[in-house]
Amino acid sequence: MTQDKEPDYKKLYTLLRTMIDHAPDLIWAKDLEKKHLIVNQANCDKLLLCQTPKEAEGKDHLYFANRERRNNTPYTFGETCEDSDDVVMQTARPGRFLEDGIVRGKYLALDVNKAPIFDESGRMTGIVGCGRDVTEEIRIKKETDQLKDQLRQSQKMEAIGTLAGGIAHDLN
Repeated sequence: MTQDKEPDYKKLYTLLRTMIDHAPDLIWAKDLEKKHLIVNQANCDKLLLCQTPKEAEGKDHLYFANRERRNNTPYTFGETCEDSDDVVMQTARPGRFLEDGIVRGKYLALDVNKAPIFDESGRMTGIVGCGRDVTEEIRIKKETDQLKDQLRQSQKMEAIGTLAGGIAHDLN
């Protein structure tokens, strides 16, 4: 009989770290105090605005929001992230959220999925999440909606013009 050997956790961590740091989406895990346990490089680059994932570990979103405010940059992601974290922690259920705000003077929107983390005894120990940048999709949808509204308005005006022309022709 062959005996299963214990996994090499150091190799697994290195593998996991490499995978998440090369993912284009934002990935993270937080403890129950909402402090980052792990984040990937995309999260650092797009949202937390720090150089390395190591710099984010042990800090919460409000740390980064307050840092941005000190630089006179409006930054609302901290509160948005806190609110959705609360929902997942209070319900102990996964959730999907649109988190958006201003980062370095630019609008950023993320389609975020979050889920609770449980230990072996079933006790919640934190949350994990991933977020995809949907800023461009939202911009395109707004532009499309505006064009549709303009087209509807134009069609209404054309119909009124046709009706008015018909009435004028009948009166003549």
